[in-house]
Amino acid sequence: MLSGGDKRSIGKSDEVTKLVLKNNSLFILFNCLLVSDELIRMRAADVIEKVTITKPELIKPFKNKILNEVANIHQQEVEWHVAQLIPRLDLTPDEFKMAVIILNKFIDNTKSNIVKVFFNAITG
Repeated sequence: MLSGGDKRSIGKSDEVTKLVLKNNSLFILFNCLLVSDELIRMRAADVIEKVTITKPELIKPFKNKILNEVANIHQQEVEWHVAQLIPRLDLTPDEFKMAVIILNKFIDNTKSNIVKVFFNAITG
């Protein structure tokens, strides 16, 4: 459901979002963030971000994976969504420092206003 088309389209991301909200499971989507297909990664990140707007608790089991694996994906669309996810995480002081480093790296990579806004959200 997340494959096909091009980067100008979210494909069936909204349908996947509705399915995940009904099932309360993000496990498969997090695995999709680590596949080689950029479209699937982009759309999985979009769905995860949308789902966790209303159900931020679903992201808690994936905090380490976000900070240690997903944050190392060098794809601007994924970085945009990770930047939006980080403020939803319950971070320890050390994890907070790591998140600041991650967001600074994203800003350097993409010069993205999206990333800058969420960097300011967590750093005040």
